[in-house]
Amino acid sequence: MTLKGAVFLLITALLTVSGQIMMKLGTPDSGSLSVKNVLTSPLLVAGAVCYAASFLSWLQVLPCLQ
Repeated sequence: MTLKGAVFLLITALLTVSGQIMMKLGTPDSGSLSVKNVLTSPLLVAGAVCYAASFLSWLQVLPCLQ
C-alpha cells in the first residue's frame, strides 16, 4: 500500500467513526424519528455528511490495495 492509500484509509476510518458518533448523539432519546427531526438536527446532518465523505474516501483507498 502506498502512503496515499494509508492516508486515505486513516481518513476513511476517522470519518466513519465521527459519523457514527454524531448520529448517535443527534438521535433523540424518545426513539421517534421523523423527517423534520432528521433534517433539523445538526448532528444527524453532520453525521450523514461524514458518512458520504468516508464513502468517497474509501473509493480512493480501493485502487491502492491492488
